[in-house]
Amino acid sequence: MTKNLNTIIAALTSFTMSCQLMAESEIINISALSGAYYINDIRQKALVFNVGSTYTFTGYSEWHPVSLSATADGIWQNGENYFIGVRKQSDSLSVIITDKTPPLFYYCDHHPDMGGKISIKNSKTSHHSIHTTKQ
Repeated sequence: MTKNLNTIIAALTSFTMSCQLMAESEIINISALSGAYYINDIRQKALVFNVGSTYTFTGYSEWHPVSLSATADGIWQNGENYFIGVRKQSDSLSVIITDKTPPLFYYCDHHPDMGGKISIKNSKTSHHSIHTTKQ
């Protein structure tokens, strides 16, 4: 009985570690131009973040520091900064997305109307689509 239990625990531990290794990390290079943020040359690009992944904004200047909020345009619309799973440094902002992360918005700490929306996608529910064709 103990041997079987130890085998099960070892298998679960291995599975948990494998799942943690599968989590993705993505760098988002963001720049400011003419009163708006640009990501991949797209003005105020809407983003989709996956549950279980970490995203890091880089490339912004000290004049346009990025923050996150659950409110569109953050503090400029009486919202608050979102801090859960967020690590902010002078030249980057990282966020870990969980199944509890609400839809977010990225915005500039110093200027209104520069940011965009971040949708949260739970990959567990997104893999179950069925496509059919009639002949």
